[in-house]
Amino acid sequence: MTFTRREHETHHAALAKLGRQFLAMQRARIALGNQAWKLEDDELPEAYLVPFQDAADLILADEEKFERMLVKNAEDHPFTEWFLAQHKGWGALGLVEVYATFGEIDRYTKPS
Repeated sequence: MTFTRREHETHHAALAKLGRQFLAMQRARIALGNQAWKLEDDELPEAYLVPFQDAADLILADEEKFERMLVKNAEDHPFTEWFLAQHKGWGALGLVEVYATFGEIDRYTKPS
C-alpha cells in the first residue's frame, strides 16, 4: 500500500493515539487486577473481589478486540516492514507501542 505524505501523517497520528489508549486500557486492567489481589491478601470476603475481577475481565475482552484492530492497521503502515526486519520478535503491535511512546520515529536521524 502506497501512502502520500499526508496519509502517512494521518495514519501515524491515528496509530499513536490509539496506541496510547490501548496502553491506558492495559494499565487500567492491571490496576484492577492488582486491587483484587490486594483485597484477597487482606482476606476480605470474595464478594468484595468480584467487582474488580469482573471489571478487569470486561476490559480484557475489549482489549483483545482492540489489539486485533491495532495490529491490522499497523500492518498497513509503510514503516512496518522495516520495523519488523530491524526488531525481531516485536510484531506490528510493537510498532504501535513505539509510536504511542515516542511519537514519529521518522523525525529521528537514525531510527534504528
